[in-house]
Amino acid sequence: MSVILLPCGVSVESHRIDLGMRELKCECGEMHAVVTNVNPLTRFLPEFLVNSLEEIIEVADSEKWGEFGMVHLMGLVMEDFAEEVVFFDASEDGYLGYSGLWISTFNAWRLHEIVVELVIEIMEHAMSHSGDQNAMINFEKQMSLFDITEFVREYRAERDLDPEDYAGEYI
Repeated sequence: MSVILLPCGVSVESHRIDLGMRELKCECGEMHAVVTNVNPLTRFLPEFLVNSLEEIIEVADSEKWGEFGMVHLMGLVMEDFAEEVVFFDASEDGYLGYSGLWISTFNAWRLHEIVVELVIEIMEHAMSHSGDQNAMINFEKQMSLFDITEFVREYRAERDLDPEDYAGEYI
């Protein structure tokens, strides 16, 4: 059994984190988002968008991690929030059911917003390389009307992501 040092400074045993957890109630008094590599991208994004991302984004490590997936998405999060997210390599522990675990200082709602923000940045970057100025202008116009918080609220309600159903006990 391994011990994970959380970004808040509290430690938790890896076996306390199960596949169904989306948040962890911590001794520090905060809720921390929990993500495993087996969580589907549809946890955060609609299926049509996930399908598009998987088709469009080529990943250098596809032999090891497959097509664009949670490992890559959480890698983007860690790139921007290195101090707020810890990664635990659980690949040697077959008991857990996952090989990668991320726990953040953010609650699940805020992590969801961050993921959407990062995906929009990826899409904007891709549009800027398309060479189609009209498409870029149209995309920017659409994004100026897009409310990330409202999207997250509606998506979580649609997916019925009630925090009480996915939260772990205090550690």
